[in-house]
Amino acid sequence: MSELRDPKRTLSIAGPTAVGLVGILYVLTNVAYFAVIPLEQMATSDVVVAGVFFKAMFGDNAGARCLPAFVALSNIGNVLAMSYANARVNRECAKQGLLPWSRFWASLKPFGTPTAAVGGGLSQENWRF
Repeated sequence: MSELRDPKRTLSIAGPTAVGLVGILYVLTNVAYFAVIPLEQMATSDVVVAGVFFKAMFGDNAGARCLPAFVALSNIGNVLAMSYANARVNRECAKQGLLPWSRFWASLKPFGTPTAAVGGGLSQENWRF
């Protein structure tokens, strides 16, 4: 939050907007599933509904290849977002003095980024304050 100019205003707009957008996309995804897949096939399928949807939309060959690629991209996005967010949270906790060796964890050396908070593999002895 310290990186935002007006965090209260930003969160009061961005929070409900993000939750609303994700909710709308979730409902539209389910509508697309029900529009494409017959209920009998959905009930008796031993595959994930998204797999049946992709096979119905793109055919057996392309559908079987597209879904795993999208799942992999989603997982990569999650790992990158969590790495970024966790580093920022760890640094802010260190700035508040909540972690041992707070100066080390809060440091932006040597690249101007919270490398230590990410767990850059550098030991405390290698850092000069």
